[in-house]
Amino acid sequence: MNGKGVFLSFMIFLVIMAIIGLHAATSASSSKREQKLVEETAFDTINNSFNNLFEEIINLNKDGFAKDVQQRSMPFEYDLNKNKIGLKQSLPQRSDVLKGYMDGLNIYSIYTNNQNSTGKTRLQTEVIVQSREWGTAAMPEFPDLNYLILPQCLFYDLNGSGNMVLRAGLPGEPRCAKPFDFADLNAIYVSILFNSTNYTDGTLTCDGEFNSGGLCASDAFNPTSPEPYIGAFLIERCPASGCRVLSTAMGPYAYKTVSAHFDPAANEYGKIEIQATADYEIEIKLGRMDDADNFPVYVKNEYIDEPFEADLNVFFDQKIQLFYFTGFLITASKENIPIVRST
Repeated sequence: MNGKGVFLSFMIFLVIMAIIGLHAATSASSSKREQKLVEETAFDTINNSFNNLFEEIINLNKDGFAKDVQQRSMPFEYDLNKNKIGLKQSLPQRSDVLKGYMDGLNIYSIYTNNQNSTGKTRLQTEVIVQSREWGTAAMPEFPDLNYLILPQCLFYDLNGSGNMVLRAGLPGEPRCAKPFDFADLNAIYVSILFNSTNYTDGTLTCDGEFNSGGLCASDAFNPTSPEPYIGAFLIERCPASGCRVLSTAMGPYAYKTVSAHFDPAANEYGKIEIQATADYEIEIKLGRMDDADNFPVYVKNEYIDEPFEADLNVFFDQKIQLFYFTGFLITASKENIPIVRST
């Protein structure tokens, strides 16, 4: 009997231990599921908060009401259509327009931080700011405002110094799967519209692929050519007695077309210079002068007292997926959860 009693007690002990082990395993599994659910919920919350802010202020919408709202305060106009991007701005850009845009970004950042400074979900933003030490009262300087075109990895640099630049992205640039490749270009068109009668003594010269036998080339676009195409259209919207940089009549205005195909692998480029006055010039450069050249499009107006309108259209071989402002930083997180999403 004693042997049977010991055996029975041992069996009961094993059953009890099995129940305890099963309960512990069930509790651990339940705890893991609960923790996973908490983390998934936290990730969704963080992701949604980040995406909402990204779409509101950073990503530039392609069309519709959202684009119209964004466009109102921006210092340039843009148009996105599958594999084409259009950019239009004044050169130099008006300082009051740039200041208003940057002030608006900073006010939005401060408001966002104040609204999200409490609670378990945190949104922190930071935006590039203007320094009072930059420039002078007559001609203030602004930091470059960079907008990235993906997947092409091409930057649009905007500032108030009289330049309009498309800069090639390099290895290591954020969110670029590969560096910019000139072979991805299909065609580049830039239009310059002069409105001032002060352009009266200008001379026009062409270099590189834009030069043909000492004259400015004017080649037609060849759709069968594997080489990218560059075209510049210079238009003077001045009275007949006004601007005299160009000579070919186009109704009441004068215009000049300069265009050519070029081979990026051969470091070919097109360059146009307009000597507006004895001291100021306008420069348009399309293409690459050497292997170290990272500016496939460069437009410069040294005649800062007489701005003109620059309209740039770039066509790529592949679809544009994203065009966004890189100077507005977002960090989204949640209290006690090791999940952070940031630009």
